[in-house]
Amino acid sequence: MTYSLIVFIIARDQSQIFQGANVIINAKELIEFSFRLIDIQIKKYKQLATAGVGPDAKISAALIQAQVGKLLTHLNHVLSLDEVDDKELLAFAQNLKFYLNCEYLRGRAGWLLDDNKIHNTVYERVSSQLEELKGICSNEPLPDINEALLSPFQKQYLQDSHEIAFLILDLATKLKENPNRKDFGSNYNLGHGLKIMQTHAAPNGRYHNPEIGNEIKQKYELSKDFLENSPLQKSTRQLDKDTAREYEKKDKKEFKQLLEQFLQKYPESKLAKEDFKWFNVATLDKTNKANSSKALRNWGIFTIGVITTGIAATWAMQNMCAQEESSQNSWWPGL
Repeated sequence: MTYSLIVFIIARDQSQIFQGANVIINAKELIEFSFRLIDIQIKKYKQLATAGVGPDAKISAALIQAQVGKLLTHLNHVLSLDEVDDKELLAFAQNLKFYLNCEYLRGRAGWLLDDNKIHNTVYERVSSQLEELKGICSNEPLPDINEALLSPFQKQYLQDSHEIAFLILDLATKLKENPNRKDFGSNYNLGHGLKIMQTHAAPNGRYHNPEIGNEIKQKYELSKDFLENSPLQKSTRQLDKDTAREYEKKDKKEFKQLLEQFLQKYPESKLAKEDFKWFNVATLDKTNKANSSKALRNWGIFTIGVITTGIAATWAMQNMCAQEESSQNSWWPGL
């Protein structure tokens, strides 16, 4: 099912309207995309709360969990409609892009801080998702939500994304000025990451690479300018391990219910296929990922060659859980 629409971008002062490009959005692909994005974010806030170190890991966990709640609510609304009209599809696509752009802002800052497996995975994954979303929208530029039309939650989410990016880039900037500095205050929980960053801050280190150094400075100034001109304050809500596990249980339950509902409408979806793999947020190591076919056989959910919608959704959830890995020994920042 696809919908063709003309996108209109409303100017910030609401006095002028610009006609954008013709955008065709594939409803099934967009909803599949949203499930995969939500799955990643559930895993991510749990990892940040239970194994996260670095600037604002637990604040980031709370931020992402709240995002999951909003996305589940929006997804539930879309699935409840008999027919998803053009306006609804566009709003949903723009909402997904908004959160990805914010994650890109934080993820790019983390990658600049340290190009390790975790940071690189986040940066590459978000970049890939933005490209995929563009493809779902017929490869036409999908307009951002006008800042004047952002909800209070989105405004705070953008604020906190800049706060986190600034905190990370401020750390790199201060270490570049003085690689031996250690007095960063209570906002930082650096763990063994400090030694890594001190190496990057040394005269021949990463932060002195002209390309990296210039981008750190540019993005540092961008977030600094945003925060100085924003009327909002940084969120203080944090997500501890126990609370994160409670939210994970609740969010996964709602996720499963929505997945079952979706598969009733689209039983041919790739999310129900036995070889579908959910994304692993912690590592790119393929050796520990569950083998989907073997997992299916072990759970014994084949029924005369047919997988029912409810069972397929259950398997999809089990497959998702089986592919989660621990990152206890990783340098895991608050992204």
